[in-house]
Amino acid sequence: MQRFRELLLIVCVLVLLAVPHLFSQGVDRAVISQVRGTVEIQQPGGSWETAEVGQSVTAGTRISTGFGSSAAIDIEETVIRIRALSRLTIQELFERENVVTTDMDLEIGRVRGEVRSASGRQFDFQLRGPTATASVRGTSFEFDGQNLSVDEGIVEIINVFGQRIAVQAGQQSSVVGNEVPRSPVAERRAAATVSTRVSQTEPEDDDLPPASQEDDEPLTAPITRAVLRILPTLD
Repeated sequence: MQRFRELLLIVCVLVLLAVPHLFSQGVDRAVISQVRGTVEIQQPGGSWETAEVGQSVTAGTRISTGFGSSAAIDIEETVIRIRALSRLTIQELFERENVVTTDMDLEIGRVRGEVRSASGRQFDFQLRGPTATASVRGTSFEFDGQNLSVDEGIVEIINVFGQRIAVQAGQQSSVVGNEVPRSPVAERRAAATVSTRVSQTEPEDDDLPPASQEDDEPLTAPITRAVLRILPTLD
């Protein structure tokens, strides 16, 4: 009887270990859909190489863009646009029970995401920066680890103390240091003031670094901590 119990326990453990793999299916890679300028990728265990349109990338891949360069990667209907002077790592990419889970690290730079569900699937998308995390489910946004701009949907921005504020489509917000997340209205006014000053000296180009960044400014992330959550919207 004791031997039977031991064998039964072993079988149960093996089944539990195998269940996640049984439900992992479908999407397990992204495709580079656009390359502009200097864009390099580093596959797991490999060296840096020039990125090419149509190239598949899997979990563990790093993508880097140079000055005046950009790239886009597609995951089903979701598009992640990587701006200039950015470095992104795909940490996780898999599908389980019709939920596509994507976890990315933004080491530096800025990305724009258009997260869409397709073929009855749901997307659980997380974008982590050195100082913030964006958790996304079906929306359009731009995020640099501190500043958030929402084009579609509702996003919740949360600081390290759990203080939060909802940011709706057409609004912006940010977290500075350990402060409470800024009001979307106040942040929008601040952005308008900055853009007026910048527009007098430099042309607009989404693929160029922010105009406020000086040439001698080190490429480091702001010292803040925030979390972003996408809130469901009613049709």
